[in-house]
Amino acid sequence: LEKDEDYRNLPVIGNFKGLRDGLAIIKLWPFLTLLVGFVCMKKRIYSYKDYQGKELAPYSKKWRITGVFIIILSFLFVLNNWPFLKFKFDSYHGDLGSFPYQNFINYVEKKGGLTFWAHPEAEYILNLKFGKVSFETRAHPHLLLETKNYTGFSIFYEGYKIVGKPGGVWDKILTGYCKGEREKPIWAIAGLAFDNKGDLAAAIRKLQTIILVPYLTKEAVLNSLRKGRVYVKKGKDSFDFSLIDFSVSDGLGKKGIIGDTVKVETRPLIHLQGQFLNNQQRVEIKVIKEGKVIKDYKEVETPFNLSFYGEAPVSKTYYRVEIKSKGIHLVTNPIFVY
Repeated sequence: LEKDEDYRNLPVIGNFKGLRDGLAIIKLWPFLTLLVGFVCMKKRIYSYKDYQGKELAPYSKKWRITGVFIIILSFLFVLNNWPFLKFKFDSYHGDLGSFPYQNFINYVEKKGGLTFWAHPEAEYILNLKFGKVSFETRAHPHLLLETKNYTGFSIFYEGYKIVGKPGGVWDKILTGYCKGEREKPIWAIAGLAFDNKGDLAAAIRKLQTIILVPYLTKEAVLNSLRKGRVYVKKGKDSFDFSLIDFSVSDGLGKKGIIGDTVKVETRPLIHLQGQFLNNQQRVEIKVIKEGKVIKDYKEVETPFNLSFYGEAPVSKTYYRVEIKSKGIHLVTNPIFVY
């Protein structure tokens, strides 16, 4: 997000500004009982007025005690009902499903921001030693299917076994996009799960999000993230590996790279090129189309330069690539073809 005000208005639990949905008239009811309390305070034992009309009868002690009780109780309810607003949701009315997350996504999208599901397969369960208090976050890959119009998800770490694997949740979403069931595709990035222990520099060397940009500006980086011009890699040797090219072309001048959508007039030519900067090693290369591995090159020596022809597309489809060895696991975002 670009503006600090946009962050202050994020629609999350605990942020009144972000979740307010107009004035809740019903929450003003304590003011009525407060008025009743003041009326009780003015009650007298009987009515007796002088010739000028001034009330001389003593106040009723019982009514005064009742009035004080009502006023105190009403004041407590005033504090409880503050700030007298309706909220889109809260944490006290059962399982809201995917609504809070979709609401968050819609807000960020409206403000021109990017949203990524972080570590969708991770679980965090904390049982405290006092009472029955516990914190629990279950794995939630299903929410990627239940929400829409977010930018992507972190495939590494905790996003590959269910979501990112060939034929997993990610491929279901991409295939749904190709069929017109979704307005947008989603993209994979790397998300560093690093707290306050360990070597940060070493952790960064083992996990990278490679963003393909025409020039080094903030706008170019954000635009590439938005359009999926990204591939991710992890492992002890990942920092030394470079994917020089992954592209789809038709031999007639039309070519698409990672994140692109390209219309081909002939059978698409898929090209792959990569190498290690230092010690070369053999890798396995998988080409995935609509969740199925259509090419599985095993024991490929590096540097490599591979090409093959795919089938002429009948409708929109996509290709994406995985590269593995003992020290690297690389995943590209798809190239769409029609």
